[in-house]
Amino acid sequence: MESPPESEDTDADHCGIAAPRQLWFEQFFDLSIPWAQRSSLDPVPESLVGTLSIQLSQGVEIDGVFHRSNEWVTLAGQEAFQRLLEQGAPVTQVIVPHFDRVIPGALVLPEVQVPSRAEELRNWLPRLAKSGLIIVACAAAVVLLPRFGFSLMQLGLLLGIVAIMLGVYPFLDAASRLLRRVDRLSLVELNRRKARAIFFAQALRNQSSRGVLFLIVAPVAVFILQLAGFREELFRFGELIRGRESQWTSDLPRLLSYGALHGNGMPYAGFIHIGFNMLALYQLGKAWMLVRDWASLWIVFIVGIVAGGVFSAWLSRDASFLARSVGASGGVMAVLGALVGAGFVSRDAVPAYIWRAVLQMTFVMTIFGVVASGYIDNGAHAGGFVFGFILSCLLARATEIRGPLQWFLSALALLSFTLWLVVVGRMVYQAVSLS
Repeated sequence: MESPPESEDTDADHCGIAAPRQLWFEQFFDLSIPWAQRSSLDPVPESLVGTLSIQLSQGVEIDGVFHRSNEWVTLAGQEAFQRLLEQGAPVTQVIVPHFDRVIPGALVLPEVQVPSRAEELRNWLPRLAKSGLIIVACAAAVVLLPRFGFSLMQLGLLLGIVAIMLGVYPFLDAASRLLRRVDRLSLVELNRRKARAIFFAQALRNQSSRGVLFLIVAPVAVFILQLAGFREELFRFGELIRGRESQWTSDLPRLLSYGALHGNGMPYAGFIHIGFNMLALYQLGKAWMLVRDWASLWIVFIVGIVAGGVFSAWLSRDASFLARSVGASGGVMAVLGALVGAGFVSRDAVPAYIWRAVLQMTFVMTIFGVVASGYIDNGAHAGGFVFGFILSCLLARATEIRGPLQWFLSALALLSFTLWLVVVGRMVYQAVSLS
């Protein structure tokens, strides 16, 4: 196999355009990883098979002819392609004569040099400092705003969201990139990580969303009913009640129904609650389906809600007060835990950037849970996360899930989903009947 070129080849030769040979990234395909295969890249359109063609992200004039953005342009040969690269043309996709898949623009050229430590510091220290300042500013606002008559009940949640999205996440990302010491990687390893990241991103873009959308339907439908005036009735029959006097074991359906309810009475909290949960479920769910499949996603999410509810109720079993929990966070945290578990068992199961992202999200959710413990059911989060992590580790041991085991998982997923719909439907029926 051919390693990334190091010497006199032209940029076009790096892509393997000049001769029918193996492209630099083909050595990083892996048949044992679902998303790291040739099929993760788009097939070449029939009309462009055997051509040297490019797609541009913006309109460009080539040889006196103006070409619109996203238009496929067939080139005369290698020299024309080399000239466009030298001019910095915004190439988004490439087709070469001897490869049957569309090559993303980021895969055209391999890295030819490992970044130095000084380059890494120049790239990431400013982002680290900027995000750190945003965190400090939000913390200062929390301290100072009450002195000017503003209520933290109204602004605290908004400040928390700003601090997390614009401060904590960018800060952790920059810090992790500085700590991972890319300058110590070999050139082959650097290119392997680059290729695998692009394979996963392409596969994720092409991944069907249906498996996740089926799970999102029930919470969204219930939230619409909450807005339609059935909120109190739905909470009465569906929320999870915890505490010494709750007797939650006598009403087991609540261990599922609470996952379809969102909002705790604060202004706009319901929109933020369901928005964050469903967005996280959509992104994490699609990633998990690439790592495993739809059946295990349904099991992880739905049983994760139950596991989170059970653990939360158990933690509160001796509490002298009654506490109430709603939200699909237990299931979402189960999917997050499953991705962490997959990467823990095999770092090849998920690309480095996804592994880094889920670890960052885990850290942020832990900090957020500590800071906002009065508003968040940390027991449900922890129970869901641990369940997802353990199940993922068990599934990862079976590298090939086939035959009876696959049928069993599919049947269990359908059974779980049916039970989820029945329990949520029962709650809705009771709420509507009462009104």
